[in-house]
Amino acid sequence: TMSPTAGKVEMLRMDETANSVGVGASFARNQMGELLVLEKFLQDLPIANGDRVLELDGVKVSGKSSAALEALISGPEGSTIELVVLPAADEREHGTLPSVKSIRLVRRRIPKSLLDKDEDESLETQQ
Repeated sequence: TMSPTAGKVEMLRMDETANSVGVGASFARNQMGELLVLEKFLQDLPIANGDRVLELDGVKVSGKSSAALEALISGPEGSTIELVVLPAADEREHGTLPSVKSIRLVRRRIPKSLLDKDEDESLETQQ
């Protein structure tokens, strides 16, 4: 399991209508500082929980602050962002080597009800 050291990186922007604009997932850093998909809120996303994010729109995420990552991923509704990800180990076909994949996500409105379901399970830790 993931143990975020700096807490959750939400990658969402709240608006006045109690909805959010985002890519439909939250992210967290593991103890090695890698950016992982923590949870996807929209089931049609071509990413999985635990996938390691290597790049956002061509920018390597390694060493970037949470604020820098949020700036990279935020944008207007309907715009796109390209993620280069390394799929989680359990998502690979048996016997195959891990391979990175490039996916394009559209920023869209996320209903607040989807975001609130895990509100009590905050992953923010101070280690």
